[in-house]
Amino acid sequence: ATAVEQEGLRLPPVKLFKKGVLDPEIYAIICSNIRVADQRIGDIRAQAAALLIGQDRLNGILDRYGDETVVEAIAELRRRAAEQMRANIAAIPDGTYRSQAFVDSDGVVNEPLTIALAVEKQGDTLTFDFAGSSKPCAGPMNSVLATTLSSVYLAMRHIFPDVPISAGAFEPLIVKRPEGTFLDAKYPRPVSGCAAEVSQRIAEA
Repeated sequence: ATAVEQEGLRLPPVKLFKKGVLDPEIYAIICSNIRVADQRIGDIRAQAAALLIGQDRLNGILDRYGDETVVEAIAELRRRAAEQMRANIAAIPDGTYRSQAFVDSDGVVNEPLTIALAVEKQGDTLTFDFAGSSKPCAGPMNSVLATTLSSVYLAMRHIFPDVPISAGAFEPLIVKRPEGTFLDAKYPRPVSGCAAEVSQRIAEA
């Protein structure tokens, strides 16, 4: 693919389930665009079931402790995660650390794509700068910003697995938006390879 429209059907956010009931029309659209629909619908139903269980359990906690207490507990968990991450970062010597990783090609032009990363550690914060990475490419190995960010968070999760996952764990992390590179692709660049391929290389860097 050399344009995002070539990568398949593009759907805006829609409700697959309405009041707990599968919408047959949306379901038919999705199944018509999956090679092994009979296998994937099981995955979708499992995810929906997990969400319903989570909803029931959260409602049970709210009923038992009240909204205010639960909201305060969530805020405290977030604060503790941020505190733990900051303590881990503070133990790293201040300085700038540089690394590179590569994607073999974009599938259209037979040239490697460079992921250039500079990580500046100052006090209890880390700043990730991808300046110097390759420009947007012709093929589907461009990355959307969300994938680039999540790849950084994934790497930090592996480095500091003791920190509970929450938004607080990522508060001390600053990711400079890699504008003008293939790590922050803009429409109509193709991006179908970012989740499986590029994300792994970003985490590797």
